[in-house]
Amino acid sequence: MLRVMLIFAPIILLDQLTKHFVRKLIAIGGQIDVLPFLNFVNVKNTGIAFGMFQGFNQLLSVVSAIILTIIAFWFIFEARNEGKLFSVSFALVLAGGVSNYFDRAYFGFVTDFADFHLATHHWYSFNIADACICVGSILLTYYYLFIRKPAVKT
Repeated sequence: MLRVMLIFAPIILLDQLTKHFVRKLIAIGGQIDVLPFLNFVNVKNTGIAFGMFQGFNQLLSVVSAIILTIIAFWFIFEARNEGKLFSVSFALVLAGGVSNYFDRAYFGFVTDFADFHLATHHWYSFNIADACICVGSILLTYYYLFIRKPAVKT
């Protein structure tokens, strides 16, 4: 549990700080060129990943709260003894989810700011919480497919 908290708290702090600075320094729809393939932008996202379900913020807030609660209880009661990779993966997913949930509940939207692009082709903008959810999900999938030993039934 300590391992999860040592990852969970700094991710939320970093995600919230970066989004705060973006909201303060970049106008909605504005951008700052950082690298030839990266801009920082200020996007109000009322949907979920890849721009889906825009405008359903209240419903997404309720669904997010339910899912995050289920995941947290599942970890506390069922999965806390799974191992280091699982704990790190879980912490990434949960921290990202909680940080984005906070934005939805407090601001009514999630602030996305990382805009990767190749010439004129832009990927969907995202934030640190989104990246943590994606990386954590990939690591959890790897864990369940290749590392976790299935329980032996007697």
